[in-house]
Amino acid sequence: MGIEPYFKFVVGYEDTNKSKHTGLPFLLALEMLKKECPDIASSEILMVGDSIEKDIVPAKELGLKTALAKYGRKTPEVGFADYQLLDFKEIIDIVESCK
Repeated sequence: MGIEPYFKFVVGYEDTNKSKHTGLPFLLALEMLKKECPDIASSEILMVGDSIEKDIVPAKELGLKTALAKYGRKTPEVGFADYQLLDFKEIIDIVESCK
């Protein structure tokens, strides 16, 4: 899909043994990213997820930009993200618009 250049690393459950809603995986990702890019601001980081509660809320609490993957949702949730994605490929448009 040609998106590999946009990612420095991936953090999974096994990296913290905590679910995303705790915020710990996001904190680890921020720590790793700031080692690579020490001057990056939290507002320059995009978290893409399909759950308001598990993905969007904890990311927003850390000051990250958020994109809700509506294509991955089975039931509606209350809340909002900075961006709404109807197709995975829209991530590239968002990243390109932020350059």
